[in-house]
Amino acid sequence: MLIDKSDFNKYPKFRHNLWTSYESSPETTYLIMSNSAFEVPTEEANLFLKIRSFCTGHNTIEDISIKSAIPLNKILSMINSMKEIDAFHLPYSPLDTISKNQQQNTLISATNLWAEQLEDTHISHEIFSGKTSKNVVIGWLLETYHYVKTFPEALEIAAKNASSGLKDLLTSYAKQEKGHEKFILESLMRAGITRLEVESSIPLISTRTIDFLLKELFTIEPCSVLLVAGIIEADDYNEHSALEIAKMLNKTHQFPIDMLEPFFEHVKIDFKYGHHKLLENNLAYLQEIKSENLNDVVNKLHDIKHAFDVQRLEIFDYYNKVGNYLPRQYVDFFAI
Repeated sequence: MLIDKSDFNKYPKFRHNLWTSYESSPETTYLIMSNSAFEVPTEEANLFLKIRSFCTGHNTIEDISIKSAIPLNKILSMINSMKEIDAFHLPYSPLDTISKNQQQNTLISATNLWAEQLEDTHISHEIFSGKTSKNVVIGWLLETYHYVKTFPEALEIAAKNASSGLKDLLTSYAKQEKGHEKFILESLMRAGITRLEVESSIPLISTRTIDFLLKELFTIEPCSVLLVAGIIEADDYNEHSALEIAKMLNKTHQFPIDMLEPFFEHVKIDFKYGHHKLLENNLAYLQEIKSENLNDVVNKLHDIKHAFDVQRLEIFDYYNKVGNYLPRQYVDFFAI
């Protein structure tokens, strides 16, 4: 439930803010918001993060000081710094008073923000640089297989609930994606997993959660498919990079050099279809989003982005654990 407290100076609450640091420059932390980005000394960023947990619009500055054990004057200084860079949460106002252009621009800003973050944190970075175990590579492909297999079902739900023009676009998108799990299946078979093993396996809970969230979102607002595409669809394909990845996985894990050829064929096909430009080429459909659904759409997009983060963690946890079934098994009545 939204807390409508007009004085965010008294009950601090900020715009959606992401704080990221990298091994290559640990002394600097990057603050990213929908309207701006800043470089912050990591020491200062770490101090702010100690109070960030309490900046929910429920706590006064005095409450935050007590809960964080940080002196009031330091908290005031940090909050004033955030105010200076226009980081304060915007005051609540009736959604139907916000212009359609402003609604659209805000949704696009959120999409760009989470697309950048998901690209930055995706498990493929670690897999394609040889930093994971062999089982994690296989597990990632298995979860990708299940995700790719169910995604067209979510698109069909969106198409079913869409207006006429959008319905045609989404129906076409679903048809283009349907059956593409065959590419991932072929990669898994080249890795030594049989067709029956793959087809009888079940996805991790996080992969199922992504599917549930997509279907839930697409049911209430079909054109949110365009926003999701802006977050999840790859915006490039590099054949040279694909070859280098294949060589690395062959050297590191002794996978066949051609194992990922079908996987990258799927990426190439999606790129040729222009799925990465679905949002950019169809912005007018965003006007169809009902004003009363704006908060829910943004929150569900945020959930979907975090569901991919959870999937990454669960792939590492499940497929690295000695004794866990590979692939994950369906537990039927007779197993009990």
